[in-house]
Amino acid sequence: MKRYYYILAVCMAVSAALADDTLRIATLNVNAGITDTTDALGAIRASEADVVLLQEPNPRMMSELSNALRDEYRHTDYASPGHDHRYYIDRLAILSKHPFEARFIHPEADGAFGSQLAVIHIGDLDVQLL
Repeated sequence: MKRYYYILAVCMAVSAALADDTLRIATLNVNAGITDTTDALGAIRASEADVVLLQEPNPRMMSELSNALRDEYRHTDYASPGHDHRYYIDRLAILSKHPFEARFIHPEADGAFGSQLAVIHIGDLDVQLL
């Protein structure tokens, strides 16, 4: 039986609870094989996102992005929910201006990749991202 995996990117605005009435979310596949972080860093900064979701960050890239963006994104998480850090392509990361809790959803035993659930805390409001 063939299995199909879908990536769903959801952009949303959360009103009333935020000062400017929006929560900006950016998602970026940084491609594990790319070694230069210049384009990714530029795209993240240009997005002006409150939360950035990254797919396929390799350890060096994640380190460089975290260091370069540490003043803007004080809350970060980086993990491999699918294969215990054996493959870069199944790694996920979150960079956030707001505190959050993340939980990894591991794939079935014969599954390809896991996913990540994050609950972003903005004052009294909790926003869930999958």
